[in-house]
Amino acid sequence: MSEFVTIKARPGSKKFETRESGMYYNTVSSDGSEKQLSKKYDNERFPQSKQFFRIPWSGTLRRWLLQNDEGKDVLDSTTIKELVKDCRFQYPKEHRRSGDYILEADIYDPNDAFFNHKKCYVKGEEGNTILALSDPLHKLVLYGLRKHPKFQIAGNTNAIASAGTRYIIVDNIKGKEEKKAVRSKSLEATTKFMALTADKKLKVALAMGLVANENIDPDTVDDLLYNAHKDVSPIKDLNITRQDLFLQVCNLNPEDLNLKTKISKAKSLGFLKKQSGKGWLLFGSVVGKTQEQVESYMLNPDHSDLLIRLEEALADSSK
Repeated sequence: MSEFVTIKARPGSKKFETRESGMYYNTVSSDGSEKQLSKKYDNERFPQSKQFFRIPWSGTLRRWLLQNDEGKDVLDSTTIKELVKDCRFQYPKEHRRSGDYILEADIYDPNDAFFNHKKCYVKGEEGNTILALSDPLHKLVLYGLRKHPKFQIAGNTNAIASAGTRYIIVDNIKGKEEKKAVRSKSLEATTKFMALTADKKLKVALAMGLVANENIDPDTVDDLLYNAHKDVSPIKDLNITRQDLFLQVCNLNPEDLNLKTKISKAKSLGFLKKQSGKGWLLFGSVVGKTQEQVESYMLNPDHSDLLIRLEEALADSSK
């Protein structure tokens, strides 16, 4: 974990519109005078606006929502006792212990003095702020924001988890490490692509479902694979990118690559069909609900007759 974590307004999360000619708003200068400005405004929150980021309470779970650095929910108040103590909050005037320092918090109490304290927040400006993890309050607020429905961890591509989020949590060091990993994977994919023979390119393209059969121009195959090995957009239902799939296929042993090629061709030619409620059917037989199950089924010696039948059908279709 880095020493600082950045909170940013998620791009596209603003709830106001700006005109083509610009957005008009007033600012107050240091001498107290007002001045109206008109310029293109691209920020996600109103100019000079303030936000107050607090730890969320769940009415469903009946507890304050917190997630620690290990990614685990905080379910025991004692695990945050030291952080609470280090914040040095005092009980408010109306409390029976007014003036005393708050030494612990109860994550199951909606009226807990610490979580409801007027100072228990981190302020943002125009949707952005920086959390210093050496500050116990900042650390506790970060624990809460990780579980807040309006906040999303940077790099999380889960569409359900991302729905409705308005802010992004960016671990600065982790972000740099992720960029390094992306560059490394991109370099690996390019190296694999450059090393492919024409025959291997065709097999990889077939296995990836980029082409339906061998009767295709080599230059077209080359173009398709070139684009695929750079494509980092997710593939529907597979939860990986096209670049990931390219690397997976390139690293297959010859037997598994040939099998993937046959399965892909079978799908393209209509021999292997997906039926709702049943899964993948080959010549009327259910062979699995997922790609992995189909491959395992076809590799099973007990089903060799079905594989032979598929190979004969594929051979006839290429005549």
